[in-house]
Amino acid sequence: DDQGNMSLLSNFASATTLTTAPTDTTPPSAITDLEATTGTPPTKKVILSWTAKGDDGTDGIASKYIIKQSTSEITAANFDSATTVHNNLHCKPNDESESFTVSRLTSNTRYYFAIKIQDEVPNTSDISNVVNIATANLLPTVTNISPTTGDNGGAITLTITGTNFISSGTTVMRLISDDNTFHLTNVTYVNATQQLTAVVPIGAPTGTYKARVINNNGRSALSSATYIVTAAPTPPPVVTTISVRDLDIMLLMVASK
Repeated sequence: DDQGNMSLLSNFASATTLTTAPTDTTPPSAITDLEATTGTPPTKKVILSWTAKGDDGTDGIASKYIIKQSTSEITAANFDSATTVHNNLHCKPNDESESFTVSRLTSNTRYYFAIKIQDEVPNTSDISNVVNIATANLLPTVTNISPTTGDNGGAITLTITGTNFISSGTTVMRLISDDNTFHLTNVTYVNATQQLTAVVPIGAPTGTYKARVINNNGRSALSSATYIVTAAPTPPPVVTTISVRDLDIMLLMVASK
């Protein structure tokens, strides 16, 4: 106090200082061996494969792959603006093999692919090597339909000529007009890549139709060749029973002979 009197010694207090965990600033290593190969079917799928990297450089396990695709070349500058390929991959440890199938691609188109890796922070790796591959030009086409017309009073067998027909898997034949679409039946291969037959069912709606073939490689564009379904002709009346109700008429008929 102001007189210089001192209080008794207080109780003792102690504390432990906390050690701050080091901040993770190390990104995963970049992928350097990305490859692209054709998938099944080759018209619309590509298989990407690469070797996994770690969380910190090559140590640990990373958290996420960012896969990008584009129809023009991908660079570090435009990586973010390229189309993201969504995936649910769980990253593997360093040096293990990874793969992912990219689907719903357009046939006869060149695609570019690149990948970045993220850890849990997230720290992001540099861009991988960039790969490119062209999907196959194997979609079916229809160039001719024979015969070109038929009525709907009976089943009509059509011969369809074109390209890239395949006998494996399932093939669907459709006739399509502005107003109607129906499936042909009994699709049969005459030539596994160039010709098939299919049946127009009885009672098909009348109209002018174009053809489309759908197989494991994809679907054709509508054909320029057409098939016309006409109405079945009305049959002439048929006499099945003659009933004579008047005896005089019967006698007159006999007398006239």
